[in-house]
Amino acid sequence: MRDMAALDTNVLVRFLVQDDAAQLAATKKLFRRCVDADESLFVPVTVTLELESVLRSALGFDKTTVMLGTTISNQAKPLWASTS
Repeated sequence: MRDMAALDTNVLVRFLVQDDAAQLAATKKLFRRCVDADESLFVPVTVTLELESVLRSALGFDKTTVMLGTTISNQAKPLWASTS
């Protein structure tokens, strides 16, 4: 059995909000490496819950934006771009 990398809330927030170029680049590099190696990434339920809380409470996104922004197919642009 292979080890599986787990993602934390900060990694996902930086990917969705795209507010830190260095962290976004590192996250994209991790994602690309895993895709190229056909490896999975684990997102614990607690991280999913915290992600929703951070996006809505700390960053002020509404429910619809969070729902749309957390779908992989919508990630051509940062989460905040979908609010206009």
